[in-house]
Amino acid sequence: MKLLCLDSNSILNRAFYGVKLLTTRDGTYTNAIFGFMNIFSKLLHEVEPDAVMLAFDLKEKTFRHKMYDDYKAQRKGMPEELAQQLPLVKELLTLLGYRIVTKEGYEADDILGTFARLCQEQGHQCYIATGDRDSLQLVSDSTTVLLATTKMGKPDTIHFDVERFREEYGTEPKGLIDIKALMGDSSDNIPGVKGIGDKTAKKLIGQYHNIDTIYEHLDEIDVTKSVREKLRSGKEDAYLSRTLATIDQNVPLELSIEDCIPQPRKEGEAFAFLTRLEMNSIIRKLDLHDMGVPVKPEQESATVVTLRRELNPLSREPLAVLAQYESNELSMVAVADGDQVGLWLEEDEDFEQQMRLLLTCGRPLIVHDSKSLYRWALEHKIQPPVVKEDCMLSAYILSPTSASYALEPLLNQYDSRAVTVEGECTEEVRRFLEQAAKLCSLAENLRKEIQENKQELLLDEIELPLARVLASMELLGVEIDAEALQDYGKMLDQRIEKLQTAIYDMAGETFNINSPKQLGEILFEKLELPAKKKTQLGYSTSAEVLEGLREYHPIIPCILDYRQFAKLKSTYVDGLSKEIDLDQRVRSHFNQTDTRTGRLSSTEPNLQNIPVRTELGSQMRRFFRAQEGWT
Repeated sequence: MKLLCLDSNSILNRAFYGVKLLTTRDGTYTNAIFGFMNIFSKLLHEVEPDAVMLAFDLKEKTFRHKMYDDYKAQRKGMPEELAQQLPLVKELLTLLGYRIVTKEGYEADDILGTFARLCQEQGHQCYIATGDRDSLQLVSDSTTVLLATTKMGKPDTIHFDVERFREEYGTEPKGLIDIKALMGDSSDNIPGVKGIGDKTAKKLIGQYHNIDTIYEHLDEIDVTKSVREKLRSGKEDAYLSRTLATIDQNVPLELSIEDCIPQPRKEGEAFAFLTRLEMNSIIRKLDLHDMGVPVKPEQESATVVTLRRELNPLSREPLAVLAQYESNELSMVAVADGDQVGLWLEEDEDFEQQMRLLLTCGRPLIVHDSKSLYRWALEHKIQPPVVKEDCMLSAYILSPTSASYALEPLLNQYDSRAVTVEGECTEEVRRFLEQAAKLCSLAENLRKEIQENKQELLLDEIELPLARVLASMELLGVEIDAEALQDYGKMLDQRIEKLQTAIYDMAGETFNINSPKQLGEILFEKLELPAKKKTQLGYSTSAEVLEGLREYHPIIPCILDYRQFAKLKSTYVDGLSKEIDLDQRVRSHFNQTDTRTGRLSSTEPNLQNIPVRTELGSQMRRFFRAQEGWT
């Protein structure tokens, strides 16, 4: 039997940040649910499991929190946009017949570990899907971890079996626990041994297998004097960290693997649920039907024209092209040509061929969001089309302070006429086709206002050509010296460590400098610095407060410097490093309609936020480099 286990919070979190924020008409957030269900469907297709178990974390603290107060203490709460989707995805999974498992006092990792043990004992195969490397300690002859990651800016999955783990870590899977015991884990706030990093930890465990052997032979092992002293002084933290990092494989669950065999799904309820969430693509993917009545394929029931047969190659009239994207890929395209409208879906066998014919037909296009269409064409080695009108850019020029330039509100504002699409189709597809049919008249109305405001030059000579340039920039990316960036990060680590030592010496004890509560107690109770009134949340240790205390004690400048260097390291060095693709380039998204001044904005990552006001911050800019001869 094959059991598929999902670290559901981890997968849901990746889905939330991997898919742009989506809402239904009534304002319900859906991007995490959408991304999760796509990942889940792909896993079901790849693994073809006999049983499925979805483990979720609970809000309550676990045995690890009771053991160590600061466990995961630095983590911020779940974003409200994601929190609203959590009960919805659980409800959907239940309607689809899948087993959801939680256990008070334990984490989802522990539930995964327990089922991995059951599979091993009973001779079954276990597949664990997660975005968290902690679960790699569970890899065995019977357990494969499907690690969700990112490659070249796109989602990727690494299949970790025992051999793959040995290649990367140089030890057995259980050795990961001892590696974390030494190096700690900043994401979970596991302390580890102070001063022992990733490379040293892997080397030590690769040589000596576990921390027991290391500490039994501490005076004999082949390490420098400095490392030996760090190990000696950090022994207590090492053993605490090992306990915190160990996944409990004996969670008391009153469930068997057989209990995880999917139950018959509640077809009508699941269909209605996804319809309310406006997720027709997921309905198609899951092959759901409305109360047992099959959904007719849109290509057969809607008024659809086939571009190759129906498009007049001699016509020079503009075509209205409306595109829908899912995770930066085209999922649905509607084309309005006179009184006919055509629909193409990503799952169509000839989808890319039809898009190539459409984009290279020579007829000018009327679109909404030309940059995304340009980028898709460039990614697929298709000559970018000639775009005559972009309704999103026109609306932005006319009203640069608007909160949104989504198509539906624009249609409601500029084109109230009714459009009827003949033929049976889902409500989502019907609305999509109606919007495509209205695109030409919307563009005409927007163009009239542009002309009245004498803004044609701005639209035709600046914004429209710029969209194509930005698409090329996004696809090409900017080259970055990853090695120099890492060296810079190591330099920051050294400065941070020196500042930590100085702060601890002046405080007379070690504490969590990043904890406002602990820092406030040190500054205002132990060192008796002047403080504003203490609130229920403790003392304020904001930058403004600390700047006012700079002259009172030498610890204050050290804390301010520590914060500056720590932010440079975590936000810019570590954050930027995660965004570097295999070709040593960073690919940001440039937003053309985000600011009221016309200035571009940059996200994922924000390349406009690289610091320049301090000497150390300005050094960041030298890691970005242009190709030789291009400056």
